[in-house]
Amino acid sequence: MFITIIRMYTHLMPSICWEIELMRTLIYLSFISFFVFTPFFLVLHCFITCMCQSTWHFIPCPELPLSCMN
Repeated sequence: MFITIIRMYTHLMPSICWEIELMRTLIYLSFISFFVFTPFFLVLHCFITCMCQSTWHFIPCPELPLSCMN
């Protein structure tokens, strides 16, 4: 898949230009993945922390948003 994208870039653009476009695409993808996955992992981290702090380990504690704010 990734090699196909690189080949498509090489056919469409001159040699210097496609490298710049490829780098820009990779930067955009990294930013998108950062903003998508960071909130997910933050919520997951809060959930796991709360589960560990509660007396019953399989029931998440109700003050989950408060522990996330700290």
